Amino acid sequence: FKLADGNHRRLFALSGLLRSIKGQEQLMLDSYERGLEILTELCDEGGATAKDYAMLATILSGRKQHDVAIEYYQSAIDREYDNIAWRIAQARSLVALKRFRDAEDVLQTCLRIQHTHDEARRLLRDVSIMIDAGDIPPAPKQTSDPEMIEDPTLRPPRS
Repeated sequence: FKLADGNHRRLFALSGLLRSIKGQEQLMLDSYERGLEILTELCDEGGATAKDYAMLATILSGRKQHDVAIEYYQSAIDREYDNIAWRIAQARSLVALKRFRDAEDVLQTCLRIQHTHDEARRLLRDVSIMIDAGDIPPAPKQTSDPEMIEDPTLRPPRS
């Protein structure tokens, strides 16, 4: 644990390794939470990479903290404008908060960047229907990003 402390990526990796070891649940959670603490500090101090901001946003979105996740996604997007996956994730958080017009704007930007992006088209269609019908949306489905880590607090340890 001490070798990884101070480095959020190493702490997240350690947490992932500990997940499969019986009896190490508390250490797994501690290493994950410490990694999250370090990542949050890094992002809040402005020294994070675009991927760091997106990673934190994804974790917060998974924890249903969409209002904060939206801001971190925006910080990631500000640093890597063309990243469609982060824009779509941001739009999903906006939908979760019923901010349909904002989600629509984000998705239209996605399609200006990459006009053939199927997921952006589908989500924009769904958001447009929600706007027109005034419907309450189902919980947003998270897409998986291989660079993002899994939040162990959201699932029980593997047996």
